[in-house]
Amino acid sequence: MELREKSKSKKIISLKFKMGFVSVGILLCVAALYTVSAFVILARLQNISLENEHNTMYANYDEKIQGQVQNTISLIKTYDAEYEKEGLSLEERQARVKELVRGLRYGSDGYFWIDTYDGINILLPPKPETEGTNRINWTDEDGKWMVRDFIEVGQNPEGGFVNFKYPKMGSDVPQPKRSYTAPYEPYHWVIGTGNYVDDMETAIQTRQNEQKKEFNKIVLFLIFLSLIIVCISCVILVFVIVRIFVRPIVNITNKLKDISEGEGDLTAQLKISGNDEITLLCTYFNMTIEKIRSAIENIRENAGEMKSLGEQLASSTSSAASAINQISSNIDGVKKQTLSQSAGVTETVANIEAILKGLKNLDESISSQAASVAQSTASIEQMVANINSVTKTLEQTNSSITALTESTSEGQKTMSDTNKIAQKVLQDSSTLIDASNVIQEIAAQTNLLAMNAAIEAAHAGDTGKGFAVVAEEIRKLAEETSENSKTITQTLQNLGNDISTLSTSSSRIEIKFSEIFNSCKQVNDLSESVIRAMEEQKNGSQEILIAIREINSVTNTVKNSSAEMIFGSQEIAKEMNRLENVTQILSDSMGEMSIGAQQINDDLQDINLLSQDNKDSITSMSNEVHKFKVD
Repeated sequence: MELREKSKSKKIISLKFKMGFVSVGILLCVAALYTVSAFVILARLQNISLENEHNTMYANYDEKIQGQVQNTISLIKTYDAEYEKEGLSLEERQARVKELVRGLRYGSDGYFWIDTYDGINILLPPKPETEGTNRINWTDEDGKWMVRDFIEVGQNPEGGFVNFKYPKMGSDVPQPKRSYTAPYEPYHWVIGTGNYVDDMETAIQTRQNEQKKEFNKIVLFLIFLSLIIVCISCVILVFVIVRIFVRPIVNITNKLKDISEGEGDLTAQLKISGNDEITLLCTYFNMTIEKIRSAIENIRENAGEMKSLGEQLASSTSSAASAINQISSNIDGVKKQTLSQSAGVTETVANIEAILKGLKNLDESISSQAASVAQSTASIEQMVANINSVTKTLEQTNSSITALTESTSEGQKTMSDTNKIAQKVLQDSSTLIDASNVIQEIAAQTNLLAMNAAIEAAHAGDTGKGFAVVAEEIRKLAEETSENSKTITQTLQNLGNDISTLSTSSSRIEIKFSEIFNSCKQVNDLSESVIRAMEEQKNGSQEILIAIREINSVTNTVKNSSAEMIFGSQEIAKEMNRLENVTQILSDSMGEMSIGAQQINDDLQDINLLSQDNKDSITSMSNEVHKFKVD
């Protein structure tokens, strides 16, 4: 009840809204990540493209200046061969070649220079004053030994490139420049040319600006395309999630809500379709509800039987109490008659003593003896009548005690059957606890599956984030199911404790019935002993009565045989003493029987109270079980 009130007081947020919100958030994150990744990739591709174009332009530039130098060297070879055929000397050939190269140009301001392997400048059109001087130690503004580098790479057969800074023609400001030098072995010359790279950088910058414009267009198109894809994906994903995950969970929630807050309908079943974890959840839900329904149905049937047995037990206990009260009353009556008999026996003893005195004075007063004999005869007849009455009363008491013993035996058997039924109910309640434990194990397995799914989703990275959220929701549902199952288990354990208390009470009642049965058996044995004693007393009284009558009929014989009469009177006195002892024993037995009957009555009152408590417990349990609908 407390859990239900808490769940009602807490604001419920729709699972559809949660799943939709999370799905849209995930898609937005994925779209944002995709867009950023696309931007980064495009920017990287743009940089690579610019870098490739930069390298291509530099390569073209390098190829251009290398071609110019190689063409110049080829031209020098051609003219040098012609000059040599003309018979010109080496100096004349070098002078003509120098002037030939001085006039060579390419582009707007491309020219060639010549240095020897030793660093002596042969040709430098921008600064003709340096020609003939050694410039091996020339450096640029960064301290680079540029001429040494020209000569070093220019001595290689393939030539080489050098980056340096040198002012343009008509300017004193150094600008970045790239050169190519190659050797002309016949003269030991290094021929080189170069060009300023700022023009190439300007061209590259212009190309980069054009590519940036194209890049911005592509970015805008990707953003628009991403928004469209995200919207379509959100609609599809929300629809799929609601249909595959949310709808089955909502159905399960509605069924559980109907069971907990409605009529307790345990016949509810979920539709099974598919082959995933949701299908397994629905399957185990149906199996669990069916198991609980079967257990509740068995408890309901056993509760009805126990209720009937409890009513029979209460009725039998009431009947036994009434019988015990009747037996107690009969025992009190027998006790009073026994006391009366004891007084009669005492009086008879006194009469016998009077007879003895009369016999001693027989010779003196025969008439007094006759009167005493007549009085003794009347007293003996009264005693015989009392003995017959006591014997009949004891026989009735014995019949009542026998009936009580049989009722007690039936009550003991009934309590034993009740105890067995209580044990069976206790075992059935343990089956319910096992069912609740199965639900907890299902919840724990579901929680474990959710955790594994979350781990696999984490391994999957960004693509598994959506499933990780679903796994988290399933894990929360499994935890709530586990908590509800624990509550059910606690309730079943409390019910088991009540049934165990009932079983303990039934065992106590069974023990009490055993004690009552033993007490009744003892009372029955004592009653039979008393009956046998009364039979003996009856036989003795008959003999006494016959003797007294013979005394009365043969008074004359007594007068003549007083010695024999005295002897017979002494024997009668002994018999009367024995009768007095037997009467005392009978009186004590009646007292013990009265005490035993009172104890049996008290025990039956306790049994009656326990039977009533048992009946109330069974009624309460039956009312609780009937709250569930099982058919």
